[in-house]
Amino acid sequence: MIPIVHGHAHMAKTQIRRCSDGYRLSALPLVCFVLLAISGAVLFVRYDVTAAIFYWCMELALFACLAVLAWFYLASERSTLFGKASPRLALSVCAFSALFSILLEAGTVVGTPERSVLSIMDWSKKEIVLFFFAVFISSSFILLAVKKPALANKGRARAFFAANPVLGIVVLCIVVLSVNGLLAVASTVLMPFLGASFVRTVHLCIVIILGVAPWFIVKPGLYKTVVSFSIAALSLGCFLISALPNLTAVSPDDQIHYARSLGLSYMGDPVFTGSEIELVAVPWVENNSLQFDEVHDAEMDLNDLHLSQLASGEVYSSPGFVAAVTGESLRNISTISYIPCALGLWLGRLLSLPLLTGFALGRLFNLFSYVVVTAVAILYIPKWKSLIATVALLPYAVYLASNYSYDPWVTSFLLLAVALVLRELSKPDERLAPLSVFAITACFFLGLSAKAVYFPLIGMMLFMPASKFRNSKQRKLYVALVILFGILMVCSFTLPMLFSPAVQAGDVRGGEGVSGIGQIRYILNNPMEFLGTLFGFMVNLLAPASSNDYSLSYAYMGNAVVSLPFLSTLPFLCIYTSAFNVEGDSSKNPVTPALRMWILALVVASVSLVCMALYVGYTPVGDTSVAGVQPRYLIPVLVPAFISLCAPRARIDCVSQRFNFSSVIPPVVMILMSFFACLCCVIGR
Repeated sequence: MIPIVHGHAHMAKTQIRRCSDGYRLSALPLVCFVLLAISGAVLFVRYDVTAAIFYWCMELALFACLAVLAWFYLASERSTLFGKASPRLALSVCAFSALFSILLEAGTVVGTPERSVLSIMDWSKKEIVLFFFAVFISSSFILLAVKKPALANKGRARAFFAANPVLGIVVLCIVVLSVNGLLAVASTVLMPFLGASFVRTVHLCIVIILGVAPWFIVKPGLYKTVVSFSIAALSLGCFLISALPNLTAVSPDDQIHYARSLGLSYMGDPVFTGSEIELVAVPWVENNSLQFDEVHDAEMDLNDLHLSQLASGEVYSSPGFVAAVTGESLRNISTISYIPCALGLWLGRLLSLPLLTGFALGRLFNLFSYVVVTAVAILYIPKWKSLIATVALLPYAVYLASNYSYDPWVTSFLLLAVALVLRELSKPDERLAPLSVFAITACFFLGLSAKAVYFPLIGMMLFMPASKFRNSKQRKLYVALVILFGILMVCSFTLPMLFSPAVQAGDVRGGEGVSGIGQIRYILNNPMEFLGTLFGFMVNLLAPASSNDYSLSYAYMGNAVVSLPFLSTLPFLCIYTSAFNVEGDSSKNPVTPALRMWILALVVASVSLVCMALYVGYTPVGDTSVAGVQPRYLIPVLVPAFISLCAPRARIDCVSQRFNFSSVIPPVVMILMSFFACLCCVIGR
């Protein structure tokens, strides 16, 4: 009887603790709201509107993460690899985060010129606090996500990765990167003996084999498309990184993206050399054209110059002509999208790599982030896995992911957000868990951080059926939070337009006659003329014949259609075909006719906002066309657009089940088109 009494006492203590923890958690939202309101008022008094919005959004995201983790450690009883969630486990994670943040700051100091790890004055308290929260939140979410598998009849490693497919994707990508790294090194060694064109052609052929083979070798199942896409995208991306000039001015505005990534890698306090300044100033570009005759010499000179400048102590802290590298430019919500590139640059300095090797490492981290997030989106979307893979394997999409750009960040996280929404819609009888809402919101926030003009896609969250909620009160609260989130994203780009003089003046790259305020006055005075201009431009932009501009283009390296015109509409046909392949039971299709119309309206609204934003900020006042709109801006909305346009039919679904290769053909064709595009645009140079 004593053990029974002891057991009852233990259960009573547990219930009391959980009850007290529940009372603490009930007060947490109120405390967070008060702190956010106070901090928001302080920020808007101390800083300009753009900086205040950035800091307040970061605080909002931080409080949201801490609220979820407070519930995880105090109120949940989830099992982790290190025991059940408890305050004691939270303290252990805090201790680990404190130690790791100190090590990260030490690595930052070691990798920064003119700073010594032995000097306390060179250590930044701001960076240590930021590292602490980053490590604490990321490690806590890893504990929350990683599951301890039951070993049944499977091996230990196989069972672990079966229970944690996301972690399996990360490991797979690291292995593929290692293989392609060895291939790149071998190509570099053989190039002086066999010739650059021959070696790169052989290298590309091997890459194509690596990219195509998994689609036919991997057994059909849940992970077939995920594994095949990851191998193909990483192989093609690694080839591009090794074959492209190891300089800026290769992809659109990559010198600006590199400068901001460089500033973020120093946490806003940069110390850099004149060679890094040259990577931003791009002296090898004349008349907006890359001078290929100067590229090789520039690469050699920059590495040598960087080493000599470091040895002589010739470093700078705040060059006036490169504002993007200073801390001022980092007070922008779009800074989040540069985290992968900044991590690569930071690691390159820590390892004391040559300048351009660290530059390539920043590219590699951007590619890795794009592939991992997109692969997770393919994993979680209930249908249309082939569609996501086909869109994500577009030559231009892989090309951007292999360079300094925030477009891959935007595309991958918006794809993941759409996938998570469709995943919830495919399970109408299951309750909508708070963690699912948090995950969807976080993905939308990360994807919209760099380009908030896609905020209409948030409207997909409003289509959750009533069966997903306990009662109408909970549903109304959910709708209110979604609308509030949408308003926040709208404010992130409209308020700077209203209060920032630089934004009001417009982009000087648009030429003379550009004025944001003047263009708004023109629109208000001539609404019908503006609507006619916008409609005509969007018709040409969305035409299937224009699909080669967002698929087969390699920016400043050229367009494969120039050499291979028969490929012009093939990408559109591949995407269209893959949209019909639902890869599942069509009777459980989460996209109803009403939702299809709603998604199509959201896509049209997003594209319209992109055109309107550039008409206001980049186009001369009263112009009859829209300047600055690049077809690559359509890539993030291609998946929801084709899902809404291509209603899956049972007949077509039966065909896809009968012929297993139907889901393979579109992405494989995209890989082959990437082959021809590389051959024409990269190797041909």
